[in-house]
Amino acid sequence: MSVTSKDDTNLYSACSSKSLVNVVSGEDNSYSPAIEHITLDNSVLLDVIGSVTTISPIVKIARFNEVNSMWRYWTKRMLVKTNDLLLEVPMGNKEGIFVQGSYMENVEQALECVKYLMSWIATLKRLSIKFCGPSVNVLNVILDHLIASDKVNLEVLVVSGRRGGLRVDKLSVLMMKCAETLKIASTIGISELEQALSTGKRFSLEQLSLTNHDLLNESEEMSSMAVDMHDAFVRICSHSQNIQVQDLSVSVVNGFNPAIDPYNQFLRYSNVRSLHVFLYSGDLLGPDDVTGASILPSVHSFQTERFQKCFHLPVSLHALFPSLSHLNVNALEIPMKGLEQAFAYAAEWLALYGDKNLIGVLSTEVHYEYDPLTWEKIRCYIEEIDKCGGKLRLLTSDLFSRRRMQFVILNTDSTFQFKIYCSSDAWILADLLDFELPSLRSVA
Repeated sequence: MSVTSKDDTNLYSACSSKSLVNVVSGEDNSYSPAIEHITLDNSVLLDVIGSVTTISPIVKIARFNEVNSMWRYWTKRMLVKTNDLLLEVPMGNKEGIFVQGSYMENVEQALECVKYLMSWIATLKRLSIKFCGPSVNVLNVILDHLIASDKVNLEVLVVSGRRGGLRVDKLSVLMMKCAETLKIASTIGISELEQALSTGKRFSLEQLSLTNHDLLNESEEMSSMAVDMHDAFVRICSHSQNIQVQDLSVSVVNGFNPAIDPYNQFLRYSNVRSLHVFLYSGDLLGPDDVTGASILPSVHSFQTERFQKCFHLPVSLHALFPSLSHLNVNALEIPMKGLEQAFAYAAEWLALYGDKNLIGVLSTEVHYEYDPLTWEKIRCYIEEIDKCGGKLRLLTSDLFSRRRMQFVILNTDSTFQFKIYCSSDAWILADLLDFELPSLRSVA
């Protein structure tokens, strides 16, 4: 492969102007050759150039090519091996975009830079798009170029920093183009997935991450997002035979119920094996939502965060996912009526999942006044926790004060914690542990 300085002419004209590089680097664009000459072994030189090419903005890589012809040659060799592209939409309403770490002021600069990179890249397999602002004009032009290129066979598409109401239709077209090779698609809008499936393209994904942020309409109430998401999934399910997903992650506003259609239908037809639900608001399962028709035996791993008002959740999950072997649950300040209900909740988790890979942190805050009936029930729940291999800690610094103290209930491997913050007389709570059980400990 012959390499000349002419190869970099277009890139310099696109993105190496003095004013532009000053924005990127904060320094003068003048170049002074090194006075001392250092000789490096070829393998060491290749490692240095490889590291520089990997971590440096594209503008600086172009400047390094002025060092000598050997550096230019090995830089091009490393660019040929590059298979990823990073695009970042800047904050504010700027029309520019960062390409591989370097800021491009306008469409012409950005497109010329991408063309330069694509002229050397053998196959583009990974595309990362980070949204720091709402402007997508330049991004759409770049995506059009990638869609038209025969060098783009994405295996990984990662989107981050999505804002409410931001929808990029070109992502759907890009997904359709790469349907045969795409394995991981992260933070894709539900409407974008719907559009990608509408043409009949078949997807077999190892990981898919969905969000409903693209459905936000500022002129309507937030509650309308739930209706829009429901309707979008109904349309997605009409093409559900065209998608298989091993690991599905859903980050949504206004809840996500995997036991009811169309969400249950999508999970079933897509043969999802691992499900992660992150809720910004809303909730998961209702107490009567799980039926024989809604059971999902294919799901072996489930993770959820920020759920509320789900005292029935352990039983509902156990019924919905009978093959579950890995469970990760995280939620703070779960509302509960009192200490008795809190201990019953902890005992239920350990009874149903004590022999599973149970991970997570739950917490609640309650008040307790001594009552003989609830006292005996709480002691029974403590015994049940012990039978399930659970461990109990009472954490307080003063046994003679009326203040908020903390019970910590752990599973056998201590990978699961349920923290109960209880306001009561400390000596009353300490008496709950005043009998012999081998795994119970009180720490004062």
